Amino acid sequence: MRDAAGIYMRSGLIMRACRTAFWPLLFVRLVTEVDLSALQLVLLGTVFELTILVSEIPTGVVADIYSRRLSVILTFLIGGVAMIMSALVSPYWLLVISQVLVGFASTFETGAETAWITDELGSAEEAEHLILQRGQYQLFAGIVGVLGFSLLAWGTTLSTALAATGVVYLLWGGVLIMTMPENNFTRTEGEGWAEFVGMLRGGFAEAKGVAALRILVTVIFIVVMLAALVALP
Repeated sequence: MRDAAGIYMRSGLIMRACRTAFWPLLFVRLVTEVDLSALQLVLLGTVFELTILVSEIPTGVVADIYSRRLSVILTFLIGGVAMIMSALVSPYWLLVISQVLVGFASTFETGAETAWITDELGSAEEAEHLILQRGQYQLFAGIVGVLGFSLLAWGTTLSTALAATGVVYLLWGGVLIMTMPENNFTRTEGEGWAEFVGMLRGGFAEAKGVAALRILVTVIFIVVMLAALVALP
């Protein structure tokens, strides 16, 4: 239990420190080094948010059907690669892909860490106390992360500091592979992906008759097309 609690706490601090530093550093790089326009910046942010919207349910299936441990580890591994990619690439279409990966990675963590630590501790009360405690420490971790990576950017380059956030993510993902336990996970009853696909089919059938959802799909299509057009040389 102590190992699980320690890993949960350290994961939260590392995640907050890196993420809090990543976004302002990325914005500065996109504006000063890549020289993106306001439209391109808005489209990047929209692609990121849409990726989260689309990915929440399928990535949640991984945590519920297969492994919450795996879901958390994928957050750091995929997120680390995406952060490094965001620091190194300049073509707009590659930046779009990097934001898709960042958004996709973040959805693996949603709810999975909380469910994992609750399972490992075996008590919702203990887990709630630890979650609140971690939230308090994360406030300081965010400040330390911004200051630390900003100093690194000042002493080296902006891209180096941005890539460093991804390297830390990747390294911690490797640590989790070797040390993160999962002793009390109970697989959700059901047919896994077959059940998920069936649920999607039923949802799409119902959604066809809802005007608001048709409008949302149209907006998503337009945004994706705009992003593709902007990415063209």
